[in-house]
Amino acid sequence: RPDQQGVALRLLKWGYSWHYRKKTLLINARSETVLEKAAFRDDFIKQRCLIPAVGFYEWNEKKEQFRFTSGDELFYLGGFFHHQAEGFDEFLIMTKPPVKLVAEVHNRMPAVIAADQARDFLDAPETALKIISQNQVVLKRALVQGEKQVSFVDLLANDAPQVSDHDEQ
Repeated sequence: RPDQQGVALRLLKWGYSWHYRKKTLLINARSETVLEKAAFRDDFIKQRCLIPAVGFYEWNEKKEQFRFTSGDELFYLGGFFHHQAEGFDEFLIMTKPPVKLVAEVHNRMPAVIAADQARDFLDAPETALKIISQNQVVLKRALVQGEKQVSFVDLLANDAPQVSDHDEQ
């Protein structure tokens, strides 16, 4: 149920299945062109969402997997969603050009939103785009090599290993 400001916690399905050009699931949208794309514009303007995260993964050209975190700090990935007539509503994660630490691995990264900017991201499209262009979350990088994947529940229980190989300055 929405709070006094209309914000609610909801279960959504990742990916737009109705993408008209491909038969594959569309999972990301470029923040730089979101207002130019008719398929995304209205959803971004009216239905932005935040995906809670403690990290994200990117792969380099050698297919090595890297995990990016903010230590054990919760942050959000910026996105937007689309209502479906049946089943779960679907969401996309917005991407942006990478910060230096991520650029060493991949040419894009998710729009990472600091916890203290979450409400503002939801308030207005112009504010959301401004927040995406900023880099308020300090990221750390670790190469993943056959280790157990860490879940949000693990982090809450303080059982997760610390990741601090590289810091974004």
